[in-house]
Amino acid sequence: GPGVNNGTITGELVTPTAAALLRVLTGVADIENEKRNRSSSKSHEKKINNRSPRIGRPPVMTPRAVGIGAGTKDFIKHPNIIRVILGDDVIPDDSSMNKNNASPEVPLRDEKDTMISDQDSNKDICNKKDDNITLIERNMQHEIQQPTREAEEGITSWKIDKLTLLQANIDDITAELLSHVIDLLLKNGAIDAWVEPIVMKKGRSAHTLNCLLHSYDTGEDEKRGETTCGQLLEVIFRNTTTLGIRIQRDIERAALRRRSIQVQTIYGADNDIARGGLVDVKLGYLNDEVVSIKAEFDHCKIISEQTGVPLKVISNYATKKAGEQIYKN
Repeated sequence: GPGVNNGTITGELVTPTAAALLRVLTGVADIENEKRNRSSSKSHEKKINNRSPRIGRPPVMTPRAVGIGAGTKDFIKHPNIIRVILGDDVIPDDSSMNKNNASPEVPLRDEKDTMISDQDSNKDICNKKDDNITLIERNMQHEIQQPTREAEEGITSWKIDKLTLLQANIDDITAELLSHVIDLLLKNGAIDAWVEPIVMKKGRSAHTLNCLLHSYDTGEDEKRGETTCGQLLEVIFRNTTTLGIRIQRDIERAALRRRSIQVQTIYGADNDIARGGLVDVKLGYLNDEVVSIKAEFDHCKIISEQTGVPLKVISNYATKKAGEQIYKN
């Protein structure tokens, strides 16, 4: 099996479970079982020896993928990391092979046992019957994905917006005032605002006030963005008790392409105060497919208040009419 060495590190570097998994993943366990049950014939013994796993120095190979993981324990003079390299064997010809310098710890496998052709690399690695491909190689091969046509051509199904996030932790404000501040933020240019309950030092209950606004890079848009940011900062400072606000710039958000359509409902059609029964409906597109249909809440609320019809009934009707209009076209 795998050898062990003494070191100067105090503490456990490998758990018994990890050692057992290493024996299985490297094929040591299978080889030892075969040797234990092998027949007395020399040909069978030679076959088993040729399948012995390589333990020691890494072989000569062309790296194809590298994975690195870190443990949770910290050592003073020892990095607690593991690195796995997946590669293809380099098979030199007879003229370039120096047998005297070949390391006994690094035997070269036969090309047909380890080389994976470009055609086979696109297939599911689990369907391969090569016993020399370990479980680690199988898992890493699954993670190597071919780029899609959309990625190669720069085509995306959504747009990426750059946003700025304002945050303030507040532990001495009432719920009524927080609600008022959120309304003020939305009226002064925020695209979204919300509150999260938190626990601060000394076990004090508090809230995090969050506010999102658009970020701009250049020109007049940049000036407008800075103006909006300044207005929102002033709203928070003037209307809350916080002494500081965190600012996180250029936060990326993936957003679907959107458009809005107007549908006629049967509720309040003859009532101008009830918007004549008209409701705006937001549509979200993934490529050319509508994946989100949402009736405007405020419009449904006005109609509900004027007609007495439950808001959810109006919203469901508007959503249904929008769907009929979309799929009819």
